[in-house]
Amino acid sequence: MTHDYDTNFEDRVKARQAEGDWKRKGLRFLRYLSSRDMECWGFFAAGILVAKIIL
Repeated sequence: MTHDYDTNFEDRVKARQAEGDWKRKGLRFLRYLSSRDMECWGFFAAGILVAKIIL
């Protein structure tokens, strides 16, 4: 049984980088929403609700 440790390591590095990208984007989005009026939060929540109903 042979293992390709280099490929496995590269896959783990890519997965961790992608996870970091999503975290950074999520935090940026939350920072954006926190700077908006309450109406913006309402439209955001309504969009999530509609998406859940449709999907």
